[in-house]
Amino acid sequence: MRLLPNVMFQLFEELWFASDNSTVPIEYIGIRLMEVAKSTGNSREYVREHFKELITQGCVKMISETPLLFVFTEKGKNVKTLADVEAITSKVA
Repeated sequence: MRLLPNVMFQLFEELWFASDNSTVPIEYIGIRLMEVAKSTGNSREYVREHFKELITQGCVKMISETPLLFVFTEKGKNVKTLADVEAITSKVA
């Protein structure tokens, strides 16, 4: 599956705002994925693949299963521009 930088960037923005600039854990990930899917015109499953890649690339990590919570890693906190996001998506074969 080909990941798109614009979808990844929108996902980063949504998660960044949801985490209050990375000061609190990201809650309600399903809702976040649905919002990105709506705003980009893609399916939630497609956006979920982008989210999985953020985990694989070490930008986001799960800190709790119950409740389901995620946080940005130091690597993820350094992603600020579309060029940074393109670097992540270009690593995917």
